[in-house]
Amino acid sequence: MSENYSRPRPICFGQIDTVFPVADSGLREIPDACRECGLDHDCLKMALQSPEGRRFLAEKTGQDQGAAPGDDPPSPVAGFLKRWSDRKLAGRKRRQ
Repeated sequence: MSENYSRPRPICFGQIDTVFPVADSGLREIPDACRECGLDHDCLKMALQSPEGRRFLAEKTGQDQGAAPGDDPPSPVAGFLKRWSDRKLAGRKRRQ
C-alpha cells in the first residue's frame, strides 16, 4: 500500500460503508468527495481489508453462496457478465 503521510487521514479513512457505499442503483460506487480527497486508492484498499470489506469480497466471489473453501472463484469474465446483467436489470426496474 502506498501510504501518503503528507497529511492526516480523514476520519472516514478505510470505512467501507463511507468510501464504497451502495448507491441508489444497488451497486457500490465511490463518492465524488472521496475522489477529490486524493487518498481514495489507499483508502479503498484499507476498506477492503477490513472485516466488512472481506465479507463484501466473499459475496462477490461466491464464497458466501455455498462454494466450498478452496474452490476457485468465478472467472473475471463471469463476474463482469454478472455485474453487467445486474446493471441492465436495475436500469429496467428504474424505467418501469
